[in-house]
Amino acid sequence: MKFSTKALLLFYSFSLSVVSSNQQVPIVNKIKQTHKQTGVGAVAYVLVEKGKLVSAGGFGQYSLGNKTQVTQHSLFKIGSITKTFTAIAVMQQVEKGKLVLDQSIKSILKNIPLKNPYKNKPVSLAMLLEHTSGLQDLNRKEFNYPVPLTLTEAFKVAPEARRVKTPPGYQYNYSNAGAGYLGRAIEQVNGVDYDDWFETEILAKMGMSDSSLRWSKKTESQLVTGYDSDLTTAISYWHTLFRPFGGMNATALDMANLLKLFTAPRDAKWNQIISPESIQRMEQPTTSLASKAGLSTGYGLAIRNEIYRGHRLYGHGGDGDGYLAQFSYSKESGRGYFFVINAFRHDFDRRFTQVLDDWLIEGLETVSYQKKHYALSEKQLKAITGEYQISTFRFIRKNRKSSDEKLIRFNNHILQICNKTQTVCEKLEPHSANLFYSVGDTLPSTVIIKADDGNTYMQHSNINYRLFN
Repeated sequence: MKFSTKALLLFYSFSLSVVSSNQQVPIVNKIKQTHKQTGVGAVAYVLVEKGKLVSAGGFGQYSLGNKTQVTQHSLFKIGSITKTFTAIAVMQQVEKGKLVLDQSIKSILKNIPLKNPYKNKPVSLAMLLEHTSGLQDLNRKEFNYPVPLTLTEAFKVAPEARRVKTPPGYQYNYSNAGAGYLGRAIEQVNGVDYDDWFETEILAKMGMSDSSLRWSKKTESQLVTGYDSDLTTAISYWHTLFRPFGGMNATALDMANLLKLFTAPRDAKWNQIISPESIQRMEQPTTSLASKAGLSTGYGLAIRNEIYRGHRLYGHGGDGDGYLAQFSYSKESGRGYFFVINAFRHDFDRRFTQVLDDWLIEGLETVSYQKKHYALSEKQLKAITGEYQISTFRFIRKNRKSSDEKLIRFNNHILQICNKTQTVCEKLEPHSANLFYSVGDTLPSTVIIKADDGNTYMQHSNINYRLFN
């Protein structure tokens, strides 16, 4: 990959202003300890605070047969974190006036396969980014396609599967297909090949000189080997059908520039690829019923925001054929991290994530959220009481199970959500007519709302339900 002199200067001006990547700080020792405790073959990481590098490095070796030491320069697949870069690409085009978040994807891609039976609810770019388009996810063959395809070629594979299953703009349901449409839209409005455009307009301008989206034999040979959950079975390179959803390969040091974008002070003298206003839009979901009802947490434009120990954190995870990755940042502390491991072990991923999330909020004062209590009327209680069944499935599923069902009931104005047998119930406290606290919540986490199609929907624990009686 060849970058312009300007892009390289931007990269090196950042790199030269950092603390030594070998500096041993307490959190680095914790990462090292977690690496030893899990036994994962390799981990690479980078830590940033207020736009400046704190530390970067790696532990372990390239593969069971290659004892080369992993460092911050080692190449890994980062999976779905690619979507955050796709969102940045879209926002760049929005700022240039070439795309509009609320416009229908079909208005740009008139001949692309997308069967939408909801004629009055077009699928917008924002819905594709927020996973509220109503599309289900890809199948295994599409995740691991035998050869790399252009986006035009990719949309010729299983066109019948590009079907909207639930009303667009209603419910969050993760689908990797959406990023393919967005990449193709950028191709269409610019008259370019997306891979070429992405390298020059996104990676080069972000100073990510060792990262790539396009596959090559050389790139594959440079990767740290990814392993299955047993830590010994190597997983071959997956050619994702749509690279904009999960095809990126990156080094930890390059990922520092993504973290800088989100953690640098707004007045920092740095040529940001998108504006602070675009970043703020990325951080906040707006298209779902839940977000329109006032739920402040959730999945924005390829940035998830959630509450961790009383503090709001932002970020995205990545899962790719033998690799698990995560980046996250706190706007309160100005800290951010990225790490990647070379094993399909979500339990290991969670252990690294907890250690690093604790670092993000270390030293911050506890945030005190004042709970707002709302009294539902008898009519409101009756309107939401009944049996709920899951209304969205990420993957194609033929049969529903009784365990999919929930009951909302109330006794003496105590509202509860229960399993079908009513043996396990959890109290719900109303925050408003549509928002509810679960036990231990500091902010509302459940939404129950009547949509314009006449149905009542519930989002609870990131699962979507519909009232059936």
